[in-house]
Amino acid sequence: MSNGSKALIKYSVGNGIMCIRKTYTPPRCHGQGTAIKLARENSWFIKPVCNYSVYYFSKHPENRDVLAPEYKDLTSESGKLFEEKLEEEKV
Repeated sequence: MSNGSKALIKYSVGNGIMCIRKTYTPPRCHGQGTAIKLARENSWFIKPVCNYSVYYFSKHPENRDVLAPEYKDLTSESGKLFEEKLEEEKV
């Protein structure tokens, strides 16, 4: 990563759920939806755990169809998770 050209997605998969634990992409590659593409190709749902994945889905409602059912409705309890993660990002 010395020249900032590599990306990283740390995730695990169980029961058809891709749990995104950590992501890093160079700034010029942000928001390309690599994890979403991977999940779609494998028919997985996504559980966003890391701050960036939560932030991404809060800013891109058009891709929330790939979220695990408990994360799709941002007005529910899962919405609190999104809000908490967004606040963490601001700090």
